[in-house]
Amino acid sequence: MLPAFFRDRNMTDNIASYMEQVVTHYWGEPDAKRGSEWRWGNKGGRSVDMRKGTWFDFEKNEGGGVVDLVKRSEGASLSSVSQVLQRKFGIAGPQAEKLRPREWLSKVYDYFDADGELRYQVLRYEPRRFLQRRPNGDDWVYKMEGVEPLPYRLPDLLANPEAPVFVVEGEKCADILAKHGLVATTSHGGAGKWREPLNQFFADRRVIVLPDNDEPGARHADLVIEQLFPVAKEIKRVELQGLPAKGDVADWFAMGRDLMALKQACKVAPVIETAPEKKSEISEQNPSHIYEGEDENEDETPLSSEGVRDDFAPFPLLTLAELRAMPPVEWLVENLLTRTGLGVLYGPPGAGKSFAALELAACVARGQPFHGLAVEQGAAIYIAGEGVGGIGKRVKALEAARGWHGDAPLYLLGQAVAFAEQGEVERLMQTISARGERVALVVVDTVARALLGHEENSADSMGTFVAACDAVKRHCGGALLGIHHAGKDAARGMRGSTALLGAVDTSLKAAQEHGFLSLAIEKQKDGEQVEPLRFRMSQRALIGDTSIVLERVQDAPKARDALTPAQYLALRCLRNLSMDSMDQYGAVTVTAWHAAHTRDCADETKQARAAARNVLQKRGLVIVEGGKAWPSPESHKVREGEGE
Repeated sequence: MLPAFFRDRNMTDNIASYMEQVVTHYWGEPDAKRGSEWRWGNKGGRSVDMRKGTWFDFEKNEGGGVVDLVKRSEGASLSSVSQVLQRKFGIAGPQAEKLRPREWLSKVYDYFDADGELRYQVLRYEPRRFLQRRPNGDDWVYKMEGVEPLPYRLPDLLANPEAPVFVVEGEKCADILAKHGLVATTSHGGAGKWREPLNQFFADRRVIVLPDNDEPGARHADLVIEQLFPVAKEIKRVELQGLPAKGDVADWFAMGRDLMALKQACKVAPVIETAPEKKSEISEQNPSHIYEGEDENEDETPLSSEGVRDDFAPFPLLTLAELRAMPPVEWLVENLLTRTGLGVLYGPPGAGKSFAALELAACVARGQPFHGLAVEQGAAIYIAGEGVGGIGKRVKALEAARGWHGDAPLYLLGQAVAFAEQGEVERLMQTISARGERVALVVVDTVARALLGHEENSADSMGTFVAACDAVKRHCGGALLGIHHAGKDAARGMRGSTALLGAVDTSLKAAQEHGFLSLAIEKQKDGEQVEPLRFRMSQRALIGDTSIVLERVQDAPKARDALTPAQYLALRCLRNLSMDSMDQYGAVTVTAWHAAHTRDCADETKQARAAARNVLQKRGLVIVEGGKAWPSPESHKVREGEGE
């Protein structure tokens, strides 16, 4: 299933025609049609809303849109769905991007009474909306008036009278605990929706309350304990250690905890001996009323008499007094990256941006200043999408230069994460949760690798990337920094759609000139722009190897001496090869450059030729990376006998 950040905000009405073509291919002709709803099976176990282009399988309790149906039917990964759509249905890639529904039914939770009769259901729609309905013969009524609320999984609770009852917030968590052999329940409606009729089912029972790790979760736990204290045999409140912000017991298990750890946490938790101070009130509105809607309502959510949807809370507004009292901007790296911001560091290949990003992540992990800029300490994850090679020696050189010793929470993810695929992003968030610590910074190196297979120039593709970044930031409560390439003309900014620049809080431009790296702040949404940071890129000797470390300098680098004839000839050889190269930067193999240089300057010694080429690299006139070499933009300003 695709989460909220993947939905198409410009959905067109043609999705229904695509759904008809696809669903009849896999399921055949429907057994019944009722308006826009088509049903398959004797009891309508599978249904499709042709108006919305969504489907649901009640037997397997899963649903989605056209893309999800193709994935389930073909067993295809998200990256190959477009190929299936093209081959089997003639749906081209641009059209396929519109086949993700705005909203779809993803789960159905059944509430049974003490006799095992289905009394009502909670329907979960993505992106995260819930609806209740009750059976009425062969139909459903989306009104809960007169229906007494029940604990979720009530038959399990009654069948195990001696077992402790785990009370959680949400049906998903209750189902996960049940899969571990525990008796678990919840109330429909989410946090703060515990209703007095539920209390009778907990008389003389041992109750364990597992709060979610946020303020609504804490208040909900308070309410449950207040209500059940007079009737339960004993109550424990168990705060699960290591949960991320807004995390729950499902996240706790996903972090690698097991049933034994949960039982141990429950064992050491104290029994609540005295009645808690009353903090919460049960809502005075009809306790059975949640969302009520009519079938003819497109979104199945009612309007009030004033024409306003009842389920919409007002937008929060800040007064002038509240604006004056707002705290200052919180920085992860002083004046550079905000505590929960989205940033991008871009520049041409070989400019040194990865060196800067890696050191920045290391400084965050150790709580050390980044070249004089204060840093807030926290774990950092560096996603090396373009390969791990060379990072190890960079870290060793950095630690040697800074005098750092011992471990720090800096973690390397040595493969690209596809930010346009829901499963990959969820896996990344589970990886973050598994650390059991606050991840203050995630570095994505590079944006191009994170969008592999998607068009960087597409505003939709870049919007998908930004939305996924926002989801990761919210999950870890930290900042995210993307490493990106400059366009072919570096003066015109970063490569690809300008949607990225519009979305980020901070944009840093890396450039290399005269052997120095400069970081210029081109955009800083929440702070004042400061002067560019400049660094000397110095070689650091290691055992059997060398690597670059950055040394901050205050003054702009000055022009060097003029190129010698030997140095200019080495540069001219590379220029000539570069003009014939098909690469966008004019890159050629280092081997080809050396061979041409040897051919044109055969009267020089091998050592002299190597020395001339090394000078060009050190002065930033030639960039060498990944076995290839190309002239930097600065090199085109240089002629024989001139300085840089």
